[in-house]
Amino acid sequence: MYNLRFNVNNYKDTRIGGIVGVDAYGLEINNTYAQGEINSNTSAIGGIVGTLYGTQLKNNLSNVKIVTTGENIGGISGDYKNSSKQSVLKNNLSIGDLYTNIKTENINYICGVTGS
Repeated sequence: MYNLRFNVNNYKDTRIGGIVGVDAYGLEINNTYAQGEINSNTSAIGGIVGTLYGTQLKNNLSNVKIVTTGENIGGISGDYKNSSKQSVLKNNLSIGDLYTNIKTENINYICGVTGS
């Protein structure tokens, strides 16, 4: 997938990603570019993948603006879960903005690469 552009207005589902919402099978996602905006009131939102379970992410670029009222947001991945196969993140870059309206003292798991 190359030069993917999207706008998502999601108000019910969690685990939203610019390319994959949740990977439970150990996908390899390499050399992709996601650009757009995700607006949601849920958690586990990432510019490339919402939730990782043994995912291999290499050489990806995310220019995704994420606006949410939830937690676990990241420019590349929103959430990481333990799996029998270890996730690998190598040479990924996020240049999109991350916004949440959670009170500062309640913020957990928001990061440029992976939220948790």
